[in-house]
Amino acid sequence: MKLGKKGFTMVELLIVLIILGILVAVATPMYLANVARSRASEAVAMMGTIRQAERETFQRSNVYTAAAGAAGLTTLGIPAETTQYFSRAAYDVVVPPAGEVANFAATGPAAQNFLITVDGSVAGGNATCGPGAVGDCAVHGGDVAAVRMQMDNSGRVFVSYDAGVTYNAW
Repeated sequence: MKLGKKGFTMVELLIVLIILGILVAVATPMYLANVARSRASEAVAMMGTIRQAERETFQRSNVYTAAAGAAGLTTLGIPAETTQYFSRAAYDVVVPPAGEVANFAATGPAAQNFLITVDGSVAGGNATCGPGAVGDCAVHGGDVAAVRMQMDNSGRVFVSYDAGVTYNAW
């Protein structure tokens, strides 16, 4: 009685491992880029809220309001809250003097009316707090330390994932 051989050969197993390695090498950078973008989307949403508050302020008083950090956002009527990645202290609104313009990323295109910036680093004011905290801080603020973003009144957004070295359109 002849027994049939069952199982895979070493060559077949090596081919499968090589294919899996290629898939992991391609998928990992794509996954990490999507994670970084999803974390930054919290800042885009808050910048949209700030933009709307600036527009409402302009409708009432015919002037845009410069706002620095959490206190500045309070003057715009944006309440304190605990966030996942960017505390309110990380946001800044620059309103250039009459006749002057602010530029995206210092040398980029001219911003319209005002420029909202967010700095994910602790030096930029991104206050980190522990899980379950209540107040004006970010639970995972350290995860976005290299993220810098900018938005103007037109809604254009530029983002840097490398601490402001290079900026790209959102």
